[in-house]
Amino acid sequence: MEPKGFFQSLFDYSFSSFITTKLIKVLYILSTIAIAIYTLVLVLVLFKASPAAGIFGLLILGPLAFVIGMIYMRVILELLIVVFRIHEDVREINVRGGGTMTPDVPLLAAEPAGPAPTPVEPPPAPPAAPANEPTDEALAPTKLFCKNCGAEIAAGNSFCTSCGTPVG
Repeated sequence: MEPKGFFQSLFDYSFSSFITTKLIKVLYILSTIAIAIYTLVLVLVLFKASPAAGIFGLLILGPLAFVIGMIYMRVILELLIVVFRIHEDVREINVRGGGTMTPDVPLLAAEPAGPAPTPVEPPPAPPAAPANEPTDEALAPTKLFCKNCGAEIAAGNSFCTSCGTPVG
């Protein structure tokens, strides 16, 4: 899947591509400017109240408010970017595990979801053969079915190729 440009992602109403990862640096710069302006206003208000409070705000309260604000914004933006990186890593694990490369699922579905898929029950086992003669079915590996969607899972796959649920 080819990555989309900024404006293509911005006006992608299906939300199949994200712009947050492209804007995170700009958001951090804007946050830094906003926190600096807030700190400056805080110091000016303290100076207006009294010169002693202004000096206290300039030397102690202002820098402390700025550092705490920057830590808070950095943590929030890092958490946001981690969510998007987890999404990318899960897709990559799905592809490596034998899944197919599916388009991103929209975060907000435009149309209501249909009924949940009904799990497919494995076929009933045939009657047991006499114990002294092994059958072809007894020698063949057992088939695995996904616990989540019921789809058959090919031998050696770690994830369901239908829904991406881990096997095991």
